[in-house]
Amino acid sequence: MADPFLQAHWLEPLIFDVGGRAPISIRDQILRGHYLVDRAFNAGLLSSGNSILVVGAGVAGATTAILAARRGVRTLLVDASGQPFKLQANCTSRWVDPVQYDWPMPHFDSGQWPLLAAVSPHTVDFGFAADYADRIASQWRTTLNLLRAAHLGTLHVSFNTSMHGWPAPAPGGPPVTSVGVSLSRGGGPPRTFGFHLVVLARGMASERCVVEDDPPKFGTTPTHFEGVHFWQSDRFDAPDLGLPSPFAHPVLVSGSGDGALQDFIRLVTGAKSAREVLEAALGSLPGTIAELRSALWPEDDQGHRGSLWNENAAQDHEVYLRVHQEHVAAVSRLVHGPSWAVIASALDKLVVGRPADRVRLAHSCDHFSGCYPLNRFVVLLLCAYVEGRFSISPLLPQRQTVKVEPRSGSLHPCTQGCWGPDHDVTFIDATCVARGKASGPIAYSGVVIRHGIAMQALPAGGRMARQSLPYHLP
Repeated sequence: MADPFLQAHWLEPLIFDVGGRAPISIRDQILRGHYLVDRAFNAGLLSSGNSILVVGAGVAGATTAILAARRGVRTLLVDASGQPFKLQANCTSRWVDPVQYDWPMPHFDSGQWPLLAAVSPHTVDFGFAADYADRIASQWRTTLNLLRAAHLGTLHVSFNTSMHGWPAPAPGGPPVTSVGVSLSRGGGPPRTFGFHLVVLARGMASERCVVEDDPPKFGTTPTHFEGVHFWQSDRFDAPDLGLPSPFAHPVLVSGSGDGALQDFIRLVTGAKSAREVLEAALGSLPGTIAELRSALWPEDDQGHRGSLWNENAAQDHEVYLRVHQEHVAAVSRLVHGPSWAVIASALDKLVVGRPADRVRLAHSCDHFSGCYPLNRFVVLLLCAYVEGRFSISPLLPQRQTVKVEPRSGSLHPCTQGCWGPDHDVTFIDATCVARGKASGPIAYSGVVIRHGIAMQALPAGGRMARQSLPYHLP
């Protein structure tokens, strides 16, 4: 099996995973589904009349299943939940744009993918235009239902169905020609079914939106705080941020990956996307945008290439710090340049009626972590604007959130998705490679925890956890 895509997603003989890799953008998931089926056919691992099990009815799994069924493969798509595209289907507040994070590439503002869907020779069943997550999921669900009807003989979908595992291949045994997988439906007894190929498209294991101090290391009381999930509907775009008004303290976003930066942008501006903020601030200055692209693209490209080969936080630190410093320098040139008054005036209009000075971003070390250039730049631009307008810096660098508990006098049970009332937050001084002393507690009226995601556990062999996928299908 010399194919590099199959090698990067191989788990065991005839078992592949397209969900446990970064980046995990929706477009990247669709691309992985396309590549997996094409390359499996090219390598002779699949052919018409074979059988395939696809575990997970998100967009990666649905793409894989549809393409396999279209080629005459007997396909079973299963999901432990009762519906496809569950994460997006239940979220009414998250805006999803398939190409905005390709900035500064020139197609970043096209708002749809594939870019030339009307004339492309490729069929992308779950291609989409920028919209709210639940609306996109509704369109996908319609597409999936139509395709199920069109491929009744080859495509079968089973919800409320769980995979329990498969037997380990015998070392030194004969070549594996099929895999027996244990499945159960609706809580019934497991049954074993044989497949010529198994594709896991389960996505992340969990989102790190929990801060737990149990047993307590910071204070005497054990605590467990679980903030608003990324794919949970929220009211961050409301003028009062969805909090009891007036709220007494600032709000906190903890983290520096794309999820944290997205929510910082939404809380400060009420805009649905980073692209919207960029266009509002710089849309009347095309020359400035061209200068930014010229200045930032080489460093972002270098940072992306460098991070692919890193294995620890110390190596990441060198890469991310250099990229971050270039973005800081680019924002500084704007602040001290002739166009800043125009930019600041545009941002004034964007944030009018909002508590733009009440949002804080706490992050470990002196830089953000691996994130898209657009999020990094827009957040730093907004921070410079807030500091200039209100003489307050929203950034809290070298702060790792270690304890979140209801503030005294604000007793309430912290349930999943807690967003207000007031909480006390304890930090520790932190860099990429060291942790220091604790500070706080500090009062915040709302706390968002975005500490990344935990992927499904994968064997170390053959795994490339960080990837770089093309912008378009070949």
